[in-house]
Amino acid sequence: MKRNKKINTDRLGQAKAIFLEKIEEITYLEFFVLLLVAVFVVFVVKFFGRGPAEWKTIRVQVIGREWSEDFTGGSSYKPPFWLVDSTRKKDIVRGPDGKKMAEIIDVESYERGGNTSIFLIVKVKAFLNKKDRKYMYKNIPLQEGSLIEFSLPETKIVGQITDMGVPEQGYEEKTLIVVGRARNIEPWLIDRIENGDEMINLTTGETVAKIIDFKIEPTLSKIFFTGGGYFTNAFLEDNPRLKDVVLTLELKVKKISDRWFFSGDQKIKTPHTIGLFFSDYDLGWVEIQEFEEKQ
Repeated sequence: MKRNKKINTDRLGQAKAIFLEKIEEITYLEFFVLLLVAVFVVFVVKFFGRGPAEWKTIRVQVIGREWSEDFTGGSSYKPPFWLVDSTRKKDIVRGPDGKKMAEIIDVESYERGGNTSIFLIVKVKAFLNKKDRKYMYKNIPLQEGSLIEFSLPETKIVGQITDMGVPEQGYEEKTLIVVGRARNIEPWLIDRIENGDEMINLTTGETVAKIIDFKIEPTLSKIFFTGGGYFTNAFLEDNPRLKDVVLTLELKVKKISDRWFFSGDQKIKTPHTIGLFFSDYDLGWVEIQEFEEKQ
C-alpha cells in the first residue's frame, strides 16, 4: 500500500516538474498572447453567452411567407387542406439530442375557400441572448412577425409569430349575437341557407358560427344596361334576380391583443366584413351591421 502511494507521489512530482519546465520555456510574447486569448474567451462567454432555458408560449399563424414579403394579403400562401390532418395538439418537436424543444398546445383551423387557415398555440424552449436581450428559439429571434419552423412528427410547419403575449390560461372567449348582411346573393345560393347551419373549427369540430335566423330583402345595388347600338347610353337598373340576405348569427370569438376575433383572424367590428364557410356553401362577404354579447 505504501509502495503504491510512493509511486503515485513520484508520478505527480514528475508531472509537476514537466509543467514547470514548459512554463519556463514560454516567452513573454507567448504568455501575452495566451493571456489575451483567455480574456477574449471569458468576454465572449460572458457577453455573447445565453441565459438559462425558459419556456415561452406564442401564437403562430401557419403561412408560407412573412407579411413584409406577401403582396396578396395572405391569399396565395394559405396552407393546403391536407396540412390540417397532419398537425395535432400535443405534437412535440425534438432537438438533435432527442430533448423536447417545442410542443403544440392548441390548434385552430378553418376553411377559407379552396384553402385553410391554421393557427397554433406553441410552447417553445427559448434562450435569452445576453447581447440584445432577445429570446431565441433555434437561433431565431422570438418576436412578432418572425418566421418560425417546426418539424412535427408527420409534417413540417412554416408559420409567422403573431402574438408573444399568450395568456397562461388561454385567451378570453365569449359568444356574440351578430347581425350581418350578405349582398347581391343569387337565388340558388339563397335556397341552400337554413337556420341552424354551422361553421366549425376543422381540427376540433367545435362550432364557431351558427345561423339562428335570416331574412331576404331587395338588394340596393344597381347593374349597368346598354342598348343594342355602340353609341347608346348606359343606365342603371335593379337586378331583380339578386337579393340581400340579412343573417342573425351566433359567433364564438376570442380576445387577442384587446380586440375580438372570429375564426382566427377575422376582426369583429362594424362595418367590417367576415367570411362564413359552411359544409356545402360559402358566404364570403358578410358585412357586420351590429353585434352584442349573448345573454
